[in-house]
Amino acid sequence: MTVAAIAVSAVLFTACEKPPVAQAAPATPVFTPAKPDGKEFKIDVAASKVEWIGTKVTGKHNGTINLKSGSVFVKDGAVVAGKFVADMASLDDKDLSGEYHDKLNKHLKSDEFFDVEKFPEGVFEISSVETSPNGATVKGNLTLKGVTHGVTFDANIVVEKNTFVANGSGSSSASRSEINIDDVGGGANAQITQNLFSVGNTLINDCYDGSGKGFAISGNFVQGSVPSGAKGNCVSGVTSGDPAFVNAAAGDYHPGNAQAQPFGAYAP
Repeated sequence: MTVAAIAVSAVLFTACEKPPVAQAAPATPVFTPAKPDGKEFKIDVAASKVEWIGTKVTGKHNGTINLKSGSVFVKDGAVVAGKFVADMASLDDKDLSGEYHDKLNKHLKSDEFFDVEKFPEGVFEISSVETSPNGATVKGNLTLKGVTHGVTFDANIVVEKNTFVANGSGSSSASRSEINIDDVGGGANAQITQNLFSVGNTLINDCYDGSGKGFAISGNFVQGSVPSGAKGNCVSGVTSGDPAFVNAAAGDYHPGNAQAQPFGAYAP
């Protein structure tokens, strides 16, 4: 199983165009990091990146930073902990080209800004993720240039382009499903899309009015059953069929079915 990219917003500096309107994430005292609990999912660093927008009064620039490592811990369908390490030397502006692009990159990597030679890594560690019908609030510690501050920001949790294949014997049990949410709002505002599910029993037992909580399973390929009526009201846009994995016994889950190929971990 793979985990899709997780974007982390960072504040930068510099200018050219009018800056966007965005939520402020003021620095606070350091939070106590969350204790890893539940199932750990390693970040696919080759498919992951930090996307940043740097602003000042007169404008903005945008770009990316690659991740060196990272993982999240999921328990009862909710993210409870995680840590991400960014490769600061990979910082790259995306809105300029040529000489101006090179000058800005050099400037941002210098000791006037991130001093990447001395501080090659940036780290974000989750302290808590609180969900409500209006979304998720993430609290954590951001370390840049050796200085750590607590930050708080709103987030939407999106699970996309993963391949889920009969996750353990419980997946085929008559009372178990591949996705579990609870009636008190676990997983509120999570968006699950463009995934490939090959499930032993059923995709989900009961949405518990997941659509009213903002929980949505939409636009996925599913091999297995999906409940109808109120129990399935958070599921939509399902493409059903057999993914025809190339060699599941050997762990090759590339789908041979052309309809399944736009979904899951091997989607283009």
